[in-house]
Amino acid sequence: MPSSHQAQASWTPARILKWARTIGPSTQVVCETIMSGRHYPEQGFNQCRGIFNLASKVYTPERVEAACERAIAIHSPLYKSVVSILKNGLDAVALAPPPGPPPIEHQNIRGTEYYKELLAGGQENVTC
Repeated sequence: MPSSHQAQASWTPARILKWARTIGPSTQVVCETIMSGRHYPEQGFNQCRGIFNLASKVYTPERVEAACERAIAIHSPLYKSVVSILKNGLDAVALAPPPGPPPIEHQNIRGTEYYKELLAGGQENVTC
């Protein structure tokens, strides 16, 4: 095998995931997702190594981990998403919590006023 190909052979899914764990759990999840989304895990190696380069040459490992965490939260754990998050500085912006369900409005539902009256002494009118 040529020397250029021998360097490629040293990269394995286990080695990539081991490296990703050193950055953080979110980076590991992103790398796992990238590799599992391909027919062959080796097809995702370049993107995983791209994340390695981001963490070692361009950005700090902490920023890359935060970007991976955000990419997972927005359901887009991809290399392109991580790069976009880092370029736009979104790794430093806190994620807004997901909105809760809207309150139910219906004529048969008792509101807070009903229970306030019960607690205030209107309990004698309650029938079971």
